[in-house]
Amino acid sequence: MSSSRNTIITVAVFVLLGLGVVGGSIYYYVKSTANPDTATGERGSSSVDLSGAGAGPATVATFAGKPISRQEYEAAWREFLTRGGASEDDIPIVSYLGARYDALMQLISDRIIEEGMREFNVQITEDDKRQAVEMLAAREMERRHGSQEALAYFLDAQGKTAQTYLDEIADEILGQNERQIEEQVRAVKVGRKVAEDVNIEPERLGDYLRLVDILRITQLFEPVEPGAAVVPEEQAEATIREAYQKLQGGEAFESLVSEYSNGPEKENGGRIDGLRYGSEPVFDGVAWSLQSGQMSEPFKTNTGWHIIKILQFHEQPMPENEQERAELRGRLEAAIAEQRTAKWMVERFEQGNLQIEDPVLAGVDAMREARFEEAKTHLESALSNRTGIDRLPILSSLGQVMFELDDHDRTEKIHEEMMDLALERHRFELYVDWAAFRIAIDDREGGLEKLRQASEAADSPDDHIELAQVLTSIDAREAALEELALVRASIPEPTEEMPPEQQGASYTQLVTLAVVHGRLGFEEQGKAQLRALIKDTYSDGLLRAVAEAAAELGWEDVFNEVQARVQQLIAETGSVRDMVEGQDAAPAPAPSDAPQEAPQSE
Repeated sequence: MSSSRNTIITVAVFVLLGLGVVGGSIYYYVKSTANPDTATGERGSSSVDLSGAGAGPATVATFAGKPISRQEYEAAWREFLTRGGASEDDIPIVSYLGARYDALMQLISDRIIEEGMREFNVQITEDDKRQAVEMLAAREMERRHGSQEALAYFLDAQGKTAQTYLDEIADEILGQNERQIEEQVRAVKVGRKVAEDVNIEPERLGDYLRLVDILRITQLFEPVEPGAAVVPEEQAEATIREAYQKLQGGEAFESLVSEYSNGPEKENGGRIDGLRYGSEPVFDGVAWSLQSGQMSEPFKTNTGWHIIKILQFHEQPMPENEQERAELRGRLEAAIAEQRTAKWMVERFEQGNLQIEDPVLAGVDAMREARFEEAKTHLESALSNRTGIDRLPILSSLGQVMFELDDHDRTEKIHEEMMDLALERHRFELYVDWAAFRIAIDDREGGLEKLRQASEAADSPDDHIELAQVLTSIDAREAALEELALVRASIPEPTEEMPPEQQGASYTQLVTLAVVHGRLGFEEQGKAQLRALIKDTYSDGLLRAVAEAAAELGWEDVFNEVQARVQQLIAETGSVRDMVEGQDAAPAPAPSDAPQEAPQSE
């Protein structure tokens, strides 16, 4: 179960890092067209109960010989949503079943952690929780401000120290998420027990500071990602040794990659850049024993047989003093421990021999492992018991399966049926989904027509921002700008006559929209919007928000103009207003934040 294994790894990392995740897998052809760096996040797809799509037998699955009941699973599903700070309405139809599947993986992950706590006799203290929440607070502080320059500007304007601000955020996180914090601490402490022998000797630190670029020919006998091609171990060894003989005969390494490799690096001509020491003992021992330009003999790791050629090493500077070196070793040891813990969880997962009895979840599992005929059987079985709107998420997943099976006519009919079932509030999401399918089968005009229909069905600025992102990713930039113009038209022009909250909200939305333009590559338009805000304002809060946006986007010229405006106001009036008519202008939120929401005081 390579898909389940990868999901368990993902869940383990999310737990260890204290990250909330809701939404499961991203629908395949949306993922192929949308830009992940500018995704708007989950869109509330409906307020209609779709939970019937997750209904099924009384026993959902069996793990480690113990059944997982429907009641236990549904409780885990509600907890999964709570961890992500979401409700069912927040999950798009196209991601609904993936989220349901990930909730099952989260439940199994929790079972594994609980067993580890008993095995290692792990206890949780209040100090443990405080340390964890301070780590999360530091990440949240970085997320809010994006750069050290923006943070420094904010702290100076607020008259706060970094520690005071960190404590405020930590208290806020702990108050809202104490249970999740405790769960994270449990996972981290179990991980420390699993990896308690991890130790980077000071004299080996230099190895960890040498990154290496390689060429690799790989024959996998264990999958390293969902759907990865694998062969029997004996065949893998024979194929690699045949390739090695040709290399010794003088054939070029690069020319043999496409013929002899089945690893993920095959798509990049066998090249892998920036590998760090400590990832896999056998590989480390081979790679770091070679010099630039040298080639290895065939060697075996826990996933396959390999030959590598060293292209070059990149030396990173060694910290100058002992304290900095000790801190670096600590960070590297933590990263290795995280990898070790994820591997331990995968091993425990595989030992548990998960058997999924629920046809919906079994269908998702088969999809993620690229067993599409099996997925089709499971999903069609699940559809046979559903006649209402709860068919939508299952149809969505079945559409993906039929696309992968190259049955495009059936995929088109599924999209038509989904639109027949959909309420008005579903149409935006499903038109975008349909457009992505059309684009994936090289029907660009058909895809653009569906995106135009999606624009007509859009009911919020976020919808138009999402469309702009999709249109930019397929190089329909004029249409993307038209969508952003619709967002601009929805933002009321700030005036002195407005109530303070409304005025502050308008300014926040305008800064946010400028950031969206910048992230989508419309630098000229984004800068023009920020400069228009700088020109006439007397507000320190608004100038601070513009400065943070400019710093985040790397627009040094705009950042300098903010500073010049501040100095101008001080010279003319002796001060800068602290607020926008009594309302702080909020720092520019990421595009995933709803532009129409009122700003929050820091």
